[in-house]
Amino acid sequence: MSLLDLSRWQFLYWRTGRALYLQMFRFWRRIFAVGFAIGVTVFFVEAGFIGVLLYGDGRVRKGTMSLSSVMVSVGTVLSSAWIIAANSWMRTPAGFKVVHGQFEPTDWMRVIFNPSFIWRRPHMLAAPQSP
Repeated sequence: MSLLDLSRWQFLYWRTGRALYLQMFRFWRRIFAVGFAIGVTVFFVEAGFIGVLLYGDGRVRKGTMSLSSVMVSVGTVLSSAWIIAANSWMRTPAGFKVVHGQFEPTDWMRVIFNPSFIWRRPHMLAAPQSP
C-alpha cells in the first residue's frame, strides 16, 4: 500500500462517483495512517537520540551519551532490516499470490525473510565500512 494507491482511489472516486473507490480509500487510509504514524514516531525518537549523540558531548552525563549511542545503533540496525527486506523482496519475491494482476501477501514471514534477505542482511551488518 502506498500513498500513490490512496491518491488513485480518491481520484477514481472523484471522477466516477463509485462508492467502491471511496470504500477502498477509507479502508486503506486507516492502515496507511497507522504505519505512517509509527514510522514518524520512531524517526523522532531516533532523531532525538542522534541529536544528543551529536551535540551532547560535554553537555550531558556519560551514561546519557552511552545510551544515545546504543539507541542510534539499534535504530539504524532495525531500520536497515526493513529497507533490506523490501529491496530483497523486489529481487526474490516470496510469500504472495497474484490476484487480478496485484500481489497479495499470503505469508508475511516469507515476504520479510525472503531468499535473498537471508544472505543480504548478514552481509550488510558485517561488511567493512569505508574509512
